[in-house]
Amino acid sequence: MADDCLPLKRSRGQVFAVPAYPGLRLWRDACEALGIADRVGVKVSHYSAKSRMLTFGARFVRAPQPLVRIYALDRGDLASSAAEAPFIEPLIGRDAFFQLVRASYTFDATDRRALKRDFAFLASLASDVGVRRLRVPNDFALLPAVREAVLADLDN
Repeated sequence: MADDCLPLKRSRGQVFAVPAYPGLRLWRDACEALGIADRVGVKVSHYSAKSRMLTFGARFVRAPQPLVRIYALDRGDLASSAAEAPFIEPLIGRDAFFQLVRASYTFDATDRRALKRDFAFLASLASDVGVRRLRVPNDFALLPAVREAVLADLDN
């Protein structure tokens, strides 16, 4: 799980997720739904109502870990998704590639060599690591169902 950014690297033919620091930036309602509102830290910035969570009871892994799946969150139609069950579907080919491009950050969009390198990495990532669309209900009470859907998908 990552908050906003997850660096990836390829080593010995495998893709690894590289951890940054143990913390999350969350909205107050998310903290309350997760039962961690009493551990809300300092505000992220003067322009955001999010708070920084530096401890939340989870074990933080400091070494790069093999990346086995990428989930693109889709909250669907927020007005009607509250009662829906989580839904996972594979993204393949160009759908997976464009989802990864959409979620990527490029420092210099005019650097053709860097873009070519980045696109090649994303294309290989789309084929080597499973990319899934994860439609989640807009209801924090259904987070256990989302967790179970993800664990079931990883078991397959």
